[in-house]
Amino acid sequence: MDSLPSTEPAEPTLGRALRSIAGAQLPTRFYQILQLGLPAAAQFWIWGMVRTSGWAVVIAAFGAWALFEQRLQAEAMFSDDIPNLGQPAPHRWVRTGRAISAALGAVLALGLTLELFARVVNPVLQCLGCAG
Repeated sequence: MDSLPSTEPAEPTLGRALRSIAGAQLPTRFYQILQLGLPAAAQFWIWGMVRTSGWAVVIAAFGAWALFEQRLQAEAMFSDDIPNLGQPAPHRWVRTGRAISAALGAVLALGLTLELFARVVNPVLQCLGCAG
């Protein structure tokens, strides 16, 4: 049985949404996120606002990931025009940087979200023992 290619739109996922955002914006916006996110994180850390500093680092990591993603999309678009003359995979550092920034942002965002959840649930769990 031959199966026809599906004409249904792809399922919307967070990865697809972030890639569409990265592809639709100008690189200068992501440079601005980096230039504002990292100094803001340092300033919030100095002021003792550790969680806010963490979220600023998450935002800066997204900016870095988006820049790497734009670079890879541009590379994929022009790779058919330029012959690969037996050279190793071009811009391996771009893929490595994208993976590092994605991992940093995801792990930090997950940790901050779980910490927030623990702070919200903690009073409820403490009161369970006093119910009698």
